[in-house]
Amino acid sequence: MSKCSKKCNEIKKKIDSISGLDDKFVFKQLCKIENIIYLINQYADADKLNGTCFKDHFDYMLYIMDNKENEEEIKMEENKKLDKLDWEEIINSVGEPVYDEEMKRWRVIDGYERKWNDFYVSFTDMNCFFNYNKLKLYLKEIK
Repeated sequence: MSKCSKKCNEIKKKIDSISGLDDKFVFKQLCKIENIIYLINQYADADKLNGTCFKDHFDYMLYIMDNKENEEEIKMEENKKLDKLDWEEIINSVGEPVYDEEMKRWRVIDGYERKWNDFYVSFTDMNCFFNYNKLKLYLKEIK
């Protein structure tokens, strides 16, 4: 067991022994401890291997799995940019360029409107509205 692990276990036991106390002084001191833990986490997050050594294969596998999950989240975010824009994204993209797959070019959304149950989008390059359901608009160019 490392020095840090041993010290953490000692602190945990001491905190458990005072957890039933309910006064301002104890609460303020616990908040200070929480701030210190936050600073340590920031230090550790700067480099995932900071001060660690994998003593067994299991710890190493957990580290690898955590990194793969982060990579998968990044890939999912990238793939989301390849999904057709939904109506809410259209509303938030007014004045922004979007890729029109039908016209195979970038266009800037000028406005939008809703008539009954239909949604329409206008662009800066043409002075008319297009039915949203017939458009294929994306945040990234589709090749």
